Amino acid sequence: MTRPDPNRATLSLLSGAADPRTAADIASEVLGAAIDSLPVGVIVAGRDGVIARVNHEVERLFGYAGAELIGRSIDLLVPDLPRSSDGDGLGSSEPGAPESGSWERALFGRRKDGSEIPIEIAWKSIQGGDAQLTVATIADITERRGFGPLQVRDDDHLEFERLVGELGAEFVNLRPGEVDRTIEDALGRLVRVLELDRSALFQVEESGDFVHTHQWTRPGWAPPSPRVSAREMFPWHLAQVLAGELVSFKRLDDVLDPTDRENLRRLGTKACVTIPLTIGGEVRGALTFAAVREERSWTDAEINRMRVVAHIFASALARKWADEQMRRTIDETGELRDRLRRENECLRHELKCILGTPPIVGHSTAIRRVFEQVRQVAPTESAVLLLGETGTGKTLLATDIHELSSRSEHPMVRVNCASFSGASMQGELVGSEKGAYVDDEFRHLGRLELANGSTVFLDEVADLSLDAQASLVRVLQDKQIQPLGSARPVRVDVRVIAATRKDLRRCIEDGAFRDDLYYQLNVFPIHVPALRERPEDIPLLVWRFVDEFSKAYGKPIDAIDQASMTALQTYAWPGNARELRNVVERAMIVATGRRLHIPLPPNGAAPTRRNGTLAAIEKEHIARVLALCGGKTGGKGGAAARLGISPRALRMKMAALGLDRRRSRAAH
Repeated sequence: MTRPDPNRATLSLLSGAADPRTAADIASEVLGAAIDSLPVGVIVAGRDGVIARVNHEVERLFGYAGAELIGRSIDLLVPDLPRSSDGDGLGSSEPGAPESGSWERALFGRRKDGSEIPIEIAWKSIQGGDAQLTVATIADITERRGFGPLQVRDDDHLEFERLVGELGAEFVNLRPGEVDRTIEDALGRLVRVLELDRSALFQVEESGDFVHTHQWTRPGWAPPSPRVSAREMFPWHLAQVLAGELVSFKRLDDVLDPTDRENLRRLGTKACVTIPLTIGGEVRGALTFAAVREERSWTDAEINRMRVVAHIFASALARKWADEQMRRTIDETGELRDRLRRENECLRHELKCILGTPPIVGHSTAIRRVFEQVRQVAPTESAVLLLGETGTGKTLLATDIHELSSRSEHPMVRVNCASFSGASMQGELVGSEKGAYVDDEFRHLGRLELANGSTVFLDEVADLSLDAQASLVRVLQDKQIQPLGSARPVRVDVRVIAATRKDLRRCIEDGAFRDDLYYQLNVFPIHVPALRERPEDIPLLVWRFVDEFSKAYGKPIDAIDQASMTALQTYAWPGNARELRNVVERAMIVATGRRLHIPLPPNGAAPTRRNGTLAAIEKEHIARVLALCGGKTGGKGGAAARLGISPRALRMKMAALGLDRRRSRAAH
């Protein structure tokens, strides 16, 4: 059987290379390599005594190949092992002795050739992950005088070797989440067996520094501080360990570096061995054993056994790190899936909004002013506030601003602030950490983080809750968000475009909107005119909609009834262009010829708002017709002809209502 290389196996585990084995298989291989180096026999079996693993020393002692023993009963090697009282497992046959736990005896072992060999066997039950295991350590005592229950050991290291065998078996099936606790416990057991005072395990950080993550100190002696930096306290030791060198000293004066020596003195260390933890050819940590009570010499046998322990810990940590990396990958995959899903939702929603929103067309002075403002602000990083009634095209303008900006390679993220309650709006904006809510399996990306590097469009921003407004202020001021359930802020680079149909100053007075947020958003306000403020653009819009539905319904239209067009231009359009589009669509549905008649909306014949006096309504209506005619009162195309009255009657009404055709012409 070829001896496995623990470094190569662990490198395969950490590198993520294609390997049909599981992490447990590879870690088991590495631990097997460590146990194989022990000079004592090690057998790992189930509670029923069926052999699961043996090391090379067992093969040498009994003359079997390992493959010949796996799956067979340990009775083949040690026929006189005691059994538990129920006969189902191994235990102690001595009166009053426990039937589980640990025990040791001197017995005879049977080799493959049938000869017998005197052995000392120690047996211990352990929990290896989900499996109940038993670990036997076997030593050849042929050279000892007599045997029976042993009171004095000829080999001082036998107990240590047994302990290493037990640790190897424990770590093979150990769950990654139990590694840290088990290492802490193992350090204490090792220190007691070696009659030392302290042991610590250091792990490398991303900075390249080593910090101690596990330690055990004999009771009565002060443990080291919770965070010991090797770079700061032991620079010479760190350099040697990073070079893969084992470092040991039997008295403090042997330490030549003054910084290392002084800090070791402060910790009370009188002798120490430091062993690199090498994984995949890379030093990932260090294991130290120290004497505090007195100076101590180190034999080669002791150091070799410490190396075995370092191998075991390194493979266990490699398995833990691989599991953590896998979990991070799963979390990152979940976050990426969530990001892609939400970006997809944003794009679909954006497309739906664009398709369902009338295009902004026109040549009126009011709309040309808007187009010019969009052209000016789009290339900047400034916040934009779009003000206007529902249906005026604020979403389309926000899209235009984004598409004309340097952020256009990323999708714009749209948030309809009116569609979420106060609590859910906060989570929708800033996101939440995994576990912040009961059903959260992954970290939930908020819209602001989703828009990182892009633009977020906050439609109906006046409907944001005050908590969500506070988060938005932080984004605009500090470029940070704080996901729900998280203690750390997340930096974001987001351009904000907001829109509202409400009077934000009135909202501030009512306590419903933060004044600091208003000033942050109101950097570049754009007033989007209502359709009634630009009636000269209505014919362009009508023909745009007619062309759209003509293609959709297969109904060619050559002309539009003039009376219909005049009525459309004098109607107030409370729903703006969106309402106009619906009216044209209804007309196209019922159209039977190539000349289109477009009736006004039901109960929509009144051309102005319904909450004014009759004189006010008449004045507004005449003013709109005058604006439509460019201030011309008489003649062909004049306002009198459109109103169906004489030019003289029109002039009299204008004088009575205080209308000046020159102001009407100038206003448009």
